[in-house]
Amino acid sequence: MSELLGRAWDFRDPHGDGVNQLDPHNMDALRGLGQLLALTQAHPDSARVLAGLVESALRKAPGVGPRAPKVANAAVHCLARLDGEDGLAQLARLTTRVTYKGTSKELDKALRGRAAALGLSRAEIEELAVSSYGLTEVGRGCESFGDARVELLVEGSRVRQTWYNETGRAVKTPPASVRREHAQGLKEFKASTKDLEKMLTAQSERLDRQFPARRSWRYGSWRQRFLDHPLVGTLARRLIWTVDGTACAWLGGVLRTVTGDELAPAADASVELWHPVGCPPETVLAWRALLERNGVVQPFKQAHREVYLLTAAEEHTRVYSNRFAAHVLRQHRFHALAGARGWHSQLQLAVDNSFAAPMRLLPEWGLRAEPALRARARRLRDAAAYAEGVAPGAADALSGRSRGVRTGRGGCARVVPLRGTALGRRRRSSARGR
Repeated sequence: MSELLGRAWDFRDPHGDGVNQLDPHNMDALRGLGQLLALTQAHPDSARVLAGLVESALRKAPGVGPRAPKVANAAVHCLARLDGEDGLAQLARLTTRVTYKGTSKELDKALRGRAAALGLSRAEIEELAVSSYGLTEVGRGCESFGDARVELLVEGSRVRQTWYNETGRAVKTPPASVRREHAQGLKEFKASTKDLEKMLTAQSERLDRQFPARRSWRYGSWRQRFLDHPLVGTLARRLIWTVDGTACAWLGGVLRTVTGDELAPAADASVELWHPVGCPPETVLAWRALLERNGVVQPFKQAHREVYLLTAAEEHTRVYSNRFAAHVLRQHRFHALAGARGWHSQLQLAVDNSFAAPMRLLPEWGLRAEPALRARARRLRDAAAYAEGVAPGAADALSGRSRGVRTGRGGCARVVPLRGTALGRRRRSSARGR
């Protein structure tokens, strides 16, 4: 049944548009097969196939959008019904990959349901759902196939495989005896390795989201779930953390401060992810230099993260900024980036005379971020949608929200300089001069 669900259920549009969609006559069959698969005996392939079905069904077709959202939602429900950690791990991974709102809500509902059943929070269930994928220590693993074996080494977001034949000699590909006598096991190993690489990317994105979430842990549980976890440890050991207010990183097999002093925290010490916004520039530069000397490549920007210090005008206005006024962005690229970064936005068509401004809620900080947009009809090209706006990533450093949304006609928009500040008046004067 897993092989049947994993087949390509596509057809090419007979009118010659070249749009691949799921066959509408097979959509109900796919949903039914998924429900049956959830009732069968638990197997790693079951969760893998259902997660693949979610991603395939949400793949966008030009002029159509997601190909089959109902199929994706049904596959999410089936994943939630699977026993064991495999289904839970795939649900946690999909939350970092899926941006379609309907399916995102179903994923959130499924994870919250599993968390409530176990008496845990949503954040805790995501942390506990990460499997080791055959790794026996941080970033390393070994699997035997008869007298042959393969060693795994995590390097960044990739997994390097080193095969050894029966005599112990290193070879570039799986030995012939493994391909001949362990064909099924080799197939499952390759699928598991692909899942491992996907999970590395998903966990990196999840850790990146901890900045606005203001998540904290006790040192004992943090060490178990992050630093010493066979998979997550490969990411956590390349990041900077704050333990009871002291910034530290994993260097030379121990936690060290920026000055090189060894840190020995208590089991109940509070741990948070370090952010450069609360540190003086000298400290940030010192951390950058220390990481470079030790050859540490971080999984995402942390020590080298962009920080936008508040100007005098922004401190005066308090709740809005004109810093990014008149910036031009293509709307579809902006929309895709906004969805990936947790913003709520919608595309504007040429027929719209108004649209809701993109928005991101930051409840842990008591903030809401909104770029003020205005349509520009003169930039219309065949009803193509363009936008002039603020990059969503800038919200990491803003200490207030941009307000005063103004809209106009057309398929493109611009960030409107908000009135009432000297900064806004200077920008408007320079714009008129141009």
